[in-house]
Amino acid sequence: MQLFKVQSHPNVLQFFGYYFYETMYNTYRIAMVCEYMDSRTNLEHLFRKRKSGGQFWKQDELEKMIVSIISTLSYLQSVGICHRDLKPANLFLMLQTLEVKIIDFGESKDYFRDSDDGGVGTMATIRGTP
Repeated sequence: MQLFKVQSHPNVLQFFGYYFYETMYNTYRIAMVCEYMDSRTNLEHLFRKRKSGGQFWKQDELEKMIVSIISTLSYLQSVGICHRDLKPANLFLMLQTLEVKIIDFGESKDYFRDSDDGGVGTMATIRGTP
């Protein structure tokens, strides 16, 4: 699971553990226990709400959000993870600080740099949502 590799970054959803449970069809499923994120702070939800009300973010607010996203993506790349599903629905805004938290690593891949081919990156090992 990719979330194990990035738990030290404050702008990545915190993962606490997982457990298996039995369904009514006598099969087992896995459930993840993660930090709670209020759906009202989802960027897609906030954008639609603001747009319908004719409200827009100020330039300094947008700059802070963009820097937060770029900083987090830079960290992900440094630990060898490519998110591959970055969209407003997978971004949550921390309203007090305007920092953006990234969720849903279900489509992410490991990113490797091969020194034999001049450092060109290669993605491998698909990580699907369980």
